[in-house]
Parts: sequence; structure tokens; C-alpha cells
Amino acid sequence: MKTQAIERLRCPDCGMSYESQSLPEPNEIVCQVCQHTVRLLSEAPTGLKENKLPQAPVVALIGLTLFLGILALQFPFFHFFLLGALVFVAVERIQVHAAFRSASLAGWHRLKYMYANYVQANRVLRSELAEANARYERISPERRDSLAAEIQILGQLPVLRSEKENLLETITKLKSRVISFEEEELLQSFGFYQPLYDCADSEQFRRLLDQVRERQKVMVREKQALIFDKTFSITGDRAASKKIVGSLEKLILRAFNGECDATIDNVTFSNFDAIKARITKCYNDLNNLCEMVGVAITQAYLNLKIEELQVCHEYKMKLKDEREEQRKIREEMREQALRAKEIEEAEQKIKKDENHFNAAIEDIRARMQLAAESDRQEYLKKIQEYKDKLSGLEKAKVDVEYRKIHARAGHVYIISNIGSFGQDVYKIGVSLRQDPQDRIDELSGAAVPFEFDVHAKIFSEDAFSLESALHQKFADRRVNQLNTRKEFFHVKLDEIERVVRTNHNTVVEFVRTPNAEDYRLTLAKSGNHVPALDK
Repeated sequence: MKTQAIERLRCPDCGMSYESQSLPEPNEIVCQVCQHTVRLLSEAPTGLKENKLPQAPVVALIGLTLFLGILALQFPFFHFFLLGALVFVAVERIQVHAAFRSASLAGWHRLKYMYANYVQANRVLRSELAEANARYERISPERRDSLAAEIQILGQLPVLRSEKENLLETITKLKSRVISFEEEELLQSFGFYQPLYDCADSEQFRRLLDQVRERQKVMVREKQALIFDKTFSITGDRAASKKIVGSLEKLILRAFNGECDATIDNVTFSNFDAIKARITKCYNDLNNLCEMVGVAITQAYLNLKIEELQVCHEYKMKLKDEREEQRKIREEMREQALRAKEIEEAEQKIKKDENHFNAAIEDIRARMQLAAESDRQEYLKKIQEYKDKLSGLEKAKVDVEYRKIHARAGHVYIISNIGSFGQDVYKIGVSLRQDPQDRIDELSGAAVPFEFDVHAKIFSEDAFSLESALHQKFADRRVNQLNTRKEFFHVKLDEIERVVRTNHNTVVEFVRTPNAEDYRLTLAKSGNHVPALDK
């Protein structure tokens, strides 16, 4: 198979040389040096058929020519061969020289073009430098000093960046070792705790806490709380080494237990994660300090301390729930007691009024017998008036008996306080008193800045059931999603009214616009805009 001859081409602008094998057809390209789109020109070929002969054939040809020259001295017959070899070598050398000259010329053109570009670039740089100098001369001396300072700072930027990275790395290391107990930081970072234990009351939690602590004591007694290297010794004195290790065991356990006891007892919903991290850090620090003598706290003992923290946390949460429940029960008992007191007072008042009116009737009848016939009509009129009042007392007695029989009868009230809680926040509560306004007035005491406004008072024979039904209906819109005994809801009054009229009471009267007198007068006095209230 014949090898295709390699043709050399050059750029007519800069003289850059190319080989034909590496170029597409036609030979019109973007020059790599001058970046001009040109059609390349052909250079003289080198070598006989493939640009030039390889080095070995050239040496062999020269050797053959010398050999023929020697033979021609002895034998005239070889003169013709010698002449042919000389012609061949001469032609090959001429073509090699032409190729070398072409390559040199191409290199010269490239250097010439690069020099022209350099001159042009130098001219542009000189022009920009002159313009920059002219602008610099127009700058005031004060601004020059400021620019010089800025340039100096910019020159220090690499060093400053390096120092910044070192400082950030140091801060990161320190943060990993420091546990913060600042309340604001904790409240921003704590997560919702998922309970691990299902105890019915705080007493079960207390017993579970005692069991965990007893398991810790068993581990200490059975030498399972610590691990130590028995090969540790001091200058070969095994007795002294054993005594030192025993003292270190007591010391590390006391330090760890003391740290755990001081923090676990202070656990709250907001610092649980921080205390857990603090216990783990204490465990790691003590183990690192005693590593050289081969004493360490076991992972099992650490797990028991974490378990104690979890049980203690849930124990306190259960105590809080029970306190809230007891508060709710005490509130209901107080309502029941006030209701019973109201009933007793009502009975006493009715009995007193009955005695008073009956005595007055008997007295009028006695005087009527002694009075003149013309005055009897006035006495009869007065007797009828007292009888009518006695009839009204009978109705009151029926109401009192009804209240005594229906112990859960009362009013569910819908109230709001836009000055304290904003619009569309309503409290749905219950009162068993004769007038639920007494309970609402108590809620409007010193605990809130403004009085509550009443939107509805709904009477029910089972007020607690009605209150519970409304709470369940709007459970997903409680203001406090954790404490279900807080009775405030984010809800529209239209929704409450619709639920009440549809499912419970169709004739209840709703007051749609709250009075909020103190709140609106306060805004007007301070010069603030009084917001429009929904109607």
C-alpha cells in the first residue's frame, strides 16, 4: 500500500505552516496565529516522495556514493553509477534545503506577525496607561491617599482570607465543644419531643424513674459501670497502681453522676436536647482524661443516664398535665360550689319572702275584719297583690328545683377580646351560675388589659357536653395545640353560629360586633388608627 505524500501549506498572512493531512478540504481555514480566514498556499515538497528521506537511507546513500567513488578510481565502468548517485544526492539535498528555507520563512513570518501584534498591544497599553495617568492627576490628594490605602488593603486580601478561614475553622471547633443554655437560643432550636413511655399517670413514671436509678446502682455494685486496663502500672509497683486505679474509678463515677444529677433535675421541654448533649460531652471528656490510665465509663452506663433523662422529662410533662387537669377539675368544682351556693341562697330568699308575704296577708285579713265596709275593697286589692307575688315565688321555686335536679345545666358563652388577642380569636367556655356574666367578669380581671365582649350565651341542660362538642368541632384551630384545656380558637364567628344553630340551639342570639370600648378609646387617645371591626 502506497503512503500518501504529505504536502505542507502556509498562511499567506502570518506564514504559519500546516500539514495537508490535518486539514479539511478545501484548504480554507481560520489561522491559529493570526485568526484570519485564509486559503493556504502550497510550499515546495521535501524529500523525493514523502517530503524527505528518513535519516538512515540518507546515510546509506552517502555511504554508497563514497563506495562507488572508490570503485570508480579502479574501474572506469563505475563512473556512470557514481555520477547518478551524486545527482540523486544533490537533488535530495536541494529539496531538503528548500523545505528548510520554507520552514524558516514561515517562522520568520510568524515572528513578524507576533511582533506586529505586540507593537499594537503595546500601543494600546500605552494609550490606556496615559489615560489612567491623566485620570489619576485629576484626583484630589485626599482621594489619592484613600485609594492608596484601599490598594494596600487589596494587596493584603489573600492574607486576610487565610486568617478568616483559620478563624472560622477555630470557631467551628469551639462550637462543637461548647453547649449553650441561653434560653433564647434554646427556644429557637429545640424540636418537638416524641414521648417514649406510655404511663397512665405520674405515679407510674415515678416508679419507672426509681427502677432506672436502681439499675444504675446495680451496674456500679457489679463493676459494670466502668472498664479499666489491668496492665496499667507505675514503676512496676502493682499494689500502688491498683490503688490509684481504684481511686480513679470512684472519682470518675462521682464526677459523671454529679454532672448528670445537676442537669437531669433541671430538664424542661426547651433544654432536653442541650442536656442530653451535655451528658454525652461529659462522658467523652472524662473518658479522654482517664484514657492514659485505662479507665473509662461504659456505653451501657451512659445509655442508662440518657434513659433517666428521658423518663424524668416525661415525668415532669405528666406532672404538668395533671396539674392542668386538677386546675380544670377545681374550676368545675368551684363552679358547682358557686351554683350550689346560689341555689341555697335562692331557696332561703324564697322561703323568707314566702313567710313575709304570708304574714302580711294574715295581718291584712285581721285588720280587714275590723275595718269599715267601704275600706274592704282596698284590703282585698292588697291581699291579691301579695298572692300574685307568692305565685311568682312558686315559679322561682320551680326554677330552683330544676337547677337542683339538672346539676349540669348552665350556659356556654362565646367571648372575645380583640385588644388582647386580636380579631377572630374566641374563647368558648362554660358557667353553671345563674348569670354567666359573673364568670365573664372574673375573666376580665387584671390578667388581661381589656374586658371581654360577649357574643353569645347558650343555655343547655348539659352545658359541659355542649362545650366539649364545640371544642372538638374546632380542635384543629386551637390557639394552643398542646394544652387542650386552653379554650381559645382561631375561628370566624359565622362558623360558630352556624354550628350552634344547626346542631344545638336554633334560637340563640349572637352579637356580631364586639363593643371593645376601652380598646378603641385607647387607640384613639394614642393617635393610632382604629381598625374597622367585622360585622
